[in-house]
Amino acid sequence: MNNTTLFLRDGYDIPLYGISDGRFYGIHIPAIICIVTSFTCAVVSLGLSFLSKSYRTFFSSW
Repeated sequence: MNNTTLFLRDGYDIPLYGISDGRFYGIHIPAIICIVTSFTCAVVSLGLSFLSKSYRTFFSSW
C-alpha cells in the first residue's frame, strides 16, 4: 500500500484539467469563445438600447 499524501498549498499546485491527456485546448477554447460571445452580445444590446432612446429618457423610463 502506497502511503503518500498530497498537500495542496495554494491554487497554483492544482493540476490543470485536460492538460495531461491533451484535451486542454478542446475544453478551454470553446469556453473562452462562449465568454467573449456573451460579453459581445451584452455590449451590443446595451448599445442598441442607447441608440433607440436618448440618454435622458433611457434612465428615467425605468
